Amino acid sequence: MKTVTRCAQCGASLECLASESCWCMKQPAVLPVPAEGETVGCLCPTCLAAAAKGDLSSSGS
Repeated sequence: MKTVTRCAQCGASLECLASESCWCMKQPAVLPVPAEGETVGCLCPTCLAAAAKGDLSSSGS
């Protein structure tokens, strides 16, 4: 199921497939798993790359 959503960091529009076929699932698993109860949304490719490098300050917002 394809869903159009917004990046949780910068607000850019992106498509989420909510499955193993989503573009984000092809990325290396380098981000920490959110703590229990923490709500985290999808990130666009640019913000996901910045987060993987530990630098969200330069992406989007």
